[in-house]
Amino acid sequence: MKNNKGQVALIVLLLSAVAMTIGLGMSRKTVVDTKVETDEESLKQAFNTAESGVEYYLGTGGTHFTAIDNLSIADIVVGNIGEGSTINLNQYTLNNSNLAYWLVGHDANGDIDEAVVYGGDSLSVCMENSFDRAIKVDYFYSDALGNYQVQRFGYNLTLDLVNGFTNVTPVQGNCISGYREQSLGVTLGGGITPTLLVVKPIGGGGRFYLLGNNGTFPIQGISISATGIVGDVETGVKRKINVIQTYQVPSFALEAITAFGDVLSN
Repeated sequence: MKNNKGQVALIVLLLSAVAMTIGLGMSRKTVVDTKVETDEESLKQAFNTAESGVEYYLGTGGTHFTAIDNLSIADIVVGNIGEGSTINLNQYTLNNSNLAYWLVGHDANGDIDEAVVYGGDSLSVCMENSFDRAIKVDYFYSDALGNYQVQRFGYNLTLDLVNGFTNVTPVQGNCISGYREQSLGVTLGGGITPTLLVVKPIGGGGRFYLLGNNGTFPIQGISISATGIVGDVETGVKRKINVIQTYQVPSFALEAITAFGDVLSN
């Protein structure tokens, strides 16, 4: 009987150990799943806080936002776009969409300021190496008599013939790695005041930026970078968003220019 009792006790002990092991395993899984769900919620909260940070800056000009619940914050960094030898908006431009580059400055009210203009001696478009379609370029300027004019160009990178477009083979030139340069035949100097250059990809989208030579581009707008942080500033969950705000050209204005000819009204 004593032996039987000992065997029963041993079996009970083994079963208890197995049950405890299974229980600990299940508890551990529950903890891990809870942590993943918590991280996902924290990521969402950090993203929402970053968005709120952008809205806060646009509304108040402040660069540090604290959520109402005091559980998350957003730090905002603002910089000018332009003011250099390139204009890179860091965006993908869809097929048949306009990408506008201002060659004239703007004042504090957002109105055109012709006292600030691009004064370089040439302009080029840098396009991703993978872009192999065509681009249409509209160049707006005022001549020495103060009349607003537009020059139009078409550059064809494909084997297909595009009526009115010049067949070209861009080169690396002065573009950054991964991009090719296509020089533009725009009129500069001699009393010309450049105003706006619009690039439109035809047959496919891509990434582009404008490259100058011996000149500085005016400010195009601002970039707003907001980092939402949940928890500790150093170790908490973070999400970052970037927003670009440029001086816009009303689409109806471009459509009117295209429809009614090559001379802009004063």
